[in-house]
Parts: sequence; C-alpha cells; structure tokens
Amino acid sequence: MQRTMVSCLLVTVLLSLAGCQPLGWIANGVMPPPTEKIAPQYSGLANKSVAVLVAADERTLYLYPGAPLAVGQSVSSQLAASVPGVRIADPHKMQQFQENNPYWSTLPNGDLLKRLGTERLVIIDISEYSTHEPGNAHEWQGRVSANVGVAAADAANPNDFAFSAPVHVEYPENNHGIGVLKSDDESMQTVMLKNFSRDVVRMFTGYERER
Repeated sequence: MQRTMVSCLLVTVLLSLAGCQPLGWIANGVMPPPTEKIAPQYSGLANKSVAVLVAADERTLYLYPGAPLAVGQSVSSQLAASVPGVRIADPHKMQQFQENNPYWSTLPNGDLLKRLGTERLVIIDISEYSTHEPGNAHEWQGRVSANVGVAAADAANPNDFAFSAPVHVEYPENNHGIGVLKSDDESMQTVMLKNFSRDVVRMFTGYERER
C-alpha cells in the first residue's frame, strides 16, 4: 500500500514538472494527440553570418511601402531567436544597402555576398502582401506570399541558390475574413508578419506538428 502511494505521488510530481497540459489531458480522460517531427528543409544557417534582403512587387511597394523593412525585421528577429549560433545582419543596414543600390536585385548572389560580407544570403521576394481581399474594403483578409532563397558563399557556385521554396500564409485562415470594424491595418500586419516569419524559420529549424 505504501509503495503504491509513493508511486502515485512520484507520477504526480513528474507530470507537474512537465506542465499543466498533460494533467489536463489525463483529467479529461484522454491522452495528448501524437506529434511528429518535421525536419528542416535547409539547415545551413546555423553558426553562420546571415544577411536578409527583401524585394517586393510594385503593387506592394505602392500600397505598403514599409512592408519590405517590416518583413526583414520580423524574419531576422525570428531567425536570431531560433537558429543556433546564427549572426544576423542589422535589417536597417540591409535596407540602407538596398536604397543605396537600387539595382541590387540584378547583381549575382556571389557579388552580393561579398559586398555584404556574410556567409549566407536570404532573399525574400514578395509577390503578394495585402490586408484586404482584393476589391473588398469591407473585410480584412491578410495574405503574404513570397519565394525564399538562400545563397551560400562557400557553395561550388555562390550565384546559384542553395535552397529555394515558396511561403504563403493567410490570416484568418480558410478565407474567413474579419469585419472591417473588428480589426485594423496595423493589427492585421502584426499577425501576418508573425505567421509568415514563423513559417520561414520553420524551413530552417524544423518543427513538431500533430499527426
């Protein structure tokens, strides 16, 4: 009897140390859903110096001129917090470089890497950035679409992308818009940027998801 009580107490303590959620699952008579580890698509940013440059289409630049810097800051911040040993170039200095070199996007990746003095270059090419459904000013529907490419200074050909993949996020998801009186442009962009940066960083760190 004494051994049983000690065992039960030990289990309770271990679950408490693990957090309240497992206790909640057990209290409700169910177990946590199984998860699976999704491997990173590219792991070559760890312990490297990295510059993030953001390009955008003309419509985005006209309607949201601050979008490139906002995307660069958000992604840079999340990379710095999530990728082991990464050293991220100052987003404001990257914006200044782009302003001083308006035709930077026509330069080979290898030249950009040399001029920026980094080991990796992340280029985010935005093709869609919007807080509203096109033609519908009465409903908020955030969308960010971009292609994310990585160039490596130590690659056999630094001009080629060592990794490239599209990223698309929507907020709210499943095309369920938000009434225009229930949000504002700044709030929409804050969540859009958070979700976009999350998905970009996941490509370099991996993540867990429910099966």
